Amino acid sequence: MLKREESRLADGDVETALWPQINQINSQLEHYEQIRKIVVMKDEFPPEVRSVNVFQKIKVDRKAVAERYKNEIEAIYGSVVEGGFH
Repeated sequence: MLKREESRLADGDVETALWPQINQINSQLEHYEQIRKIVVMKDEFPPEVRSVNVFQKIKVDRKAVAERYKNEIEAIYGSVVEGGFH
């Protein structure tokens, strides 16, 4: 896949590497369920929006994510135009 050190990867490199896997998943989904746009986040979710439950699984607080990443989320949905995404 990517042959470079993680710190040397640009967002575009990461996104390019993710799309083949996303397309494979999308091929199994209905059109309205498919992923059409992604945003590569530079950092992991901070402790305010994630926790580990008793089964050692990470739980993400969707409301906290929506509040903290409001601008990023609006940018994704702001790219929706009449008839679909750009």
